[in-house]
Amino acid sequence: MAIREVIQGVEYDGLLGGPEFPTLTKNVTVLSGTTLERGAVVSENSDGKYVAVTTALGPAGIVADDVDASNGDTVGTIYISGRFNRENLIVPSEFIISGNEDKFEDANLYLTSIHA
Repeated sequence: MAIREVIQGVEYDGLLGGPEFPTLTKNVTVLSGTTLERGAVVSENSDGKYVAVTTALGPAGIVADDVDASNGDTVGTIYISGRFNRENLIVPSEFIISGNEDKFEDANLYLTSIHA
């Protein structure tokens, strides 16, 4: 199977890595001034709002659908559990996925690899 393929009108983008863990979503408030794409790893800040993942806060979810909060706090949907392909996650350059797998697992986000 190709990494990106349309099957009967459903587009597979490779973000979800398998059914071994329940895939659950949650609506959250994304902090104003933030734009997040599907697959972005997010952290929850001290005000209970979500931002791109930071090393200090750690992962709290993965964006399910693009969110544009550039003009104000916006509700967006994130995955709060499931199995995900690490190659398709979006993180800031200062956050390294390798070595932080335990933080993902603490948040019920389990990583796999397309290339494994």
